[in-house]
Amino acid sequence: MQRDERYGKVATFFAPDPVRDMSALPHKSGSEFALTVALCTYQRSALLQKALESLLGQTGIDPSEIEVLVADNGSTDNTVRMSEEVGQRLPFATRVVIEPRKGLSYGRNLAVREARGEIVAFLDDDAVAEPTWISGHLEAYRADPEVAGVMGRVLPVWENDRPAWLDPMLDPYLTIVDYGEEPFTLQYPQHSPVGANMSFLRQALLDVGLFDERFGVGGARKIPYEETELAGRLHARGLKLVYAPRAVVLHGVPASRATIRWMSRRVVDQGRAELVYDLDHGTRFHAVRKALAGAFLRGPVLALAALADLAVGNKSRAARRASVSCHAFGYLQELVYMLRHPAKRETAL
Repeated sequence: MQRDERYGKVATFFAPDPVRDMSALPHKSGSEFALTVALCTYQRSALLQKALESLLGQTGIDPSEIEVLVADNGSTDNTVRMSEEVGQRLPFATRVVIEPRKGLSYGRNLAVREARGEIVAFLDDDAVAEPTWISGHLEAYRADPEVAGVMGRVLPVWENDRPAWLDPMLDPYLTIVDYGEEPFTLQYPQHSPVGANMSFLRQALLDVGLFDERFGVGGARKIPYEETELAGRLHARGLKLVYAPRAVVLHGVPASRATIRWMSRRVVDQGRAELVYDLDHGTRFHAVRKALAGAFLRGPVLALAALADLAVGNKSRAARRASVSCHAFGYLQELVYMLRHPAKRETAL
């Protein structure tokens, strides 16, 4: 295990073993590249520059097999100019495309449509790629021709120290993903790819209809869940998704997100998104029953249990239990919104 302080305060990761050369990876006729690196961004040029520059150190690949695509969600800072300048230093073909509609899913879908690689690998604009990130993704597809998608490892870079109240069960809300050093097949819905470090066969994404644009940070409804919703459709098609531990990125956790207020809002939004998802994939009766159970049973009971935990000084368990209450509140909140706005409800079905 090594400690890396290049990008922030504390980042701990397992040093991956050297990988074999991936330059011989075949790609289908009609795909100009084996893999497209897609970075979707909005108004974060300083962070994006670090993400792009981390691609300079990629190993075990043939650069001619890779392209880099920046999908700018209508930034007004120097994102485009900076991306072009850094692109001139990268050993890969690099392009910038503009998506004026606000919302992460809009940007991701534009990136998929514009990609010229057989595989599209997404890297967050506030993450940095470890040297074997690209080769780690490619290796997963080469090892098993049935693989249609890959989730990599996402390790945190804390701006401040990890808060004592943060229970490990809440790590996914901060996009922390570490299932160890052994690859495995993802079992839906227990595991879903995360946007900071995931890849898919481009054709598989086109076949299932790309990302659902109702979901995604910055969109009209401002709810997450787009990766989980997409994974559900891929799973329904019988497509295989795997965890690739060699594909490592370091993902920033700013101090503003390591707060109870931010976490509460994030979990509420997760509950809101899950209601929309449930309306898609179940019945209205199921959604109402789930909302009422959360609002009048699980939510209040666990809220009281969280208060009891605080009283005895167990902040971590209190946070975990309170998160269930926040999720139930968000689920009910979105159901009430849908009932009060029938037109909006129809667009969610």
